[in-house]
Amino acid sequence: MTRRRHSHPRSRGHVSSNLIYPPLLSQSQTVVVGGLWNCQSAVRKADFISALASHYSFDFLALSETWISPQNTATPAALCSAYTFSHSPRESGRGGGTVSVTSPINLFIIVIYRPPGPLGNFLDEMDTLLSVFPSDTTPLTVLGDFNLPSDKLHSSGLLALLNSFSLSFNSCPPTHKEGNVLDLVFNHPSTATDMTVTPLHISVHHLVSFTINLPVLPKRNSQHLFLTRLPL
Repeated sequence: MTRRRHSHPRSRGHVSSNLIYPPLLSQSQTVVVGGLWNCQSAVRKADFISALASHYSFDFLALSETWISPQNTATPAALCSAYTFSHSPRESGRGGGTVSVTSPINLFIIVIYRPPGPLGNFLDEMDTLLSVFPSDTTPLTVLGDFNLPSDKLHSSGLLALLNSFSLSFNSCPPTHKEGNVLDLVFNHPSTATDMTVTPLHISVHHLVSFTINLPVLPKRNSQHLFLTRLPL
């Protein structure tokens, strides 16, 4: 049995002003799920951290205050059970680091930990660090524990500095049990969405989770969890 073909009258032409042009298809995008947590020692929480990352299906999880010493090889090994874990011990008073993720997206991640106290040269150091990254549309996420409550954050000049690099501040509920927003997330060029804060009983800092829409790259590699802490 075959489908009957129907004859159609021959077209008599068209009026160009009546044509409807469909929109061009945008580049394929994917939703990246990110997390941020000041774990206040990962040494005795490796299993919990791995389970946490798997439970939330994080594509990456940034950790601050891991307190992992250079001699400690057991904790990094435990954190590599389901993800790739990257860590460099902090050698000076301030800590932070950079990570490049290509899995299956192109994304630069800067993880920051700024201890409490005066800013000192922090803004100058941030300016120097951010100047290293391309100023094009390459996705960039800057996140971490900045130890700047809301009143100090707006008077510190940090928001103005990051805004000059086209980094958008993603506001969220308090990330510390005392009601302060200390753990911050900044993005370029896309803003983070679905900002969620979840209290965890083993740290005074809450878990921050969010999503980012990013273009997909041709190749897909393995899933990654990253942490790098280097002197700024």
